[in-house]
Amino acid sequence: LSSRVMRHVNAFNVMVANVRGPAGPLSLAGARVVGHHPVSVLVHGQGLNISVFGFADRLCWGLLADPHLVADLHHLADLLREELTVLRQATTT
Repeated sequence: LSSRVMRHVNAFNVMVANVRGPAGPLSLAGARVVGHHPVSVLVHGQGLNISVFGFADRLCWGLLADPHLVADLHHLADLLREELTVLRQATTT
């Protein structure tokens, strides 16, 4: 019985993916790329997906959430931005 129950229980509900891109700048059709915002998918029962793509000394973030499980994704993005600012300040002083 326990093995049948565990097949229907999610082991996690948050996925974080970090993709390292090229160290130098990117261009497309001759124009410099200034941002690349990753988009991922949610699987059944997953509440939040956080994807990060790094390139040319930048980190671009993508947040995707099930609105039934994460009520205010914009607030979460604001909190993430604030904490990254704190981290940046702590590492540059």
